[in-house]
Amino acid sequence: MFTRQFLKKEYNATKNTLFKNIVYLKNFFELLYGLGMIQHNPMKNYPNPYYECRIIDRSLSVDECQQLFQAALQADPFVRKYFTLLLLMTTTALRNREIIQLTYEQIDFDRNVIFVDKGQKTTAQVVYMPDSLDDELKRYLQHDAYEKWRKSGRHEVFFKNNRPLTKQSLNKFIKELCKKAEIQKNVTARSFRHTAAYLMQSNGIDITIIKLQLRHKQLSTTLRYLPPVDATKLLNDTSPDFV
Repeated sequence: MFTRQFLKKEYNATKNTLFKNIVYLKNFFELLYGLGMIQHNPMKNYPNPYYECRIIDRSLSVDECQQLFQAALQADPFVRKYFTLLLLMTTTALRNREIIQLTYEQIDFDRNVIFVDKGQKTTAQVVYMPDSLDDELKRYLQHDAYEKWRKSGRHEVFFKNNRPLTKQSLNKFIKELCKKAEIQKNVTARSFRHTAAYLMQSNGIDITIIKLQLRHKQLSTTLRYLPPVDATKLLNDTSPDFV
């Protein structure tokens, strides 16, 4: 009740904003309860009198990720450029423009980070790379195909048909790969940012760490990227390692 009154009085919040914040708080406390950090969810039976708005889950499941990785390897088994691109998208949560404009110089293999200073809504920060991505990027960037691209004067990490990726070509590539993988849902480059958040959540990573990786200013923004889950599953998650 206090939260609703505060948002109404101090911020003149709309019904849509009030509804979403109640949903986010319920999910957040359910996550804490499932991880054993609190003894009960104080928001469990809290009424939400505002209209229901559809919360879209844009993330891909582990099985769908596996299908896409297999399709990427079949499409490019030697250079493995497409596989590396998908792995980067599902683990770093980079934004579309950050992926397109990513350069060799931004990657720090010594610290296992990518320095992000290019792209829409981007301030200079870092994102962390898992060892699997570190290994794949090293192999890909040492491949003759990439060396030839770099010696031509280009600095972008990813390209297609001897041209730098664009938002359109990136999403076209994703749709083609989804067709090969027989995935019916509408998947865009943005879906992988949601997927990265979901995969981190599914593996029990603290929400504050997810927030840092996605580089959100507010925790409430991060919660929008996480689909409602049974938080108790996080303690016993045995999902296979898809990379």
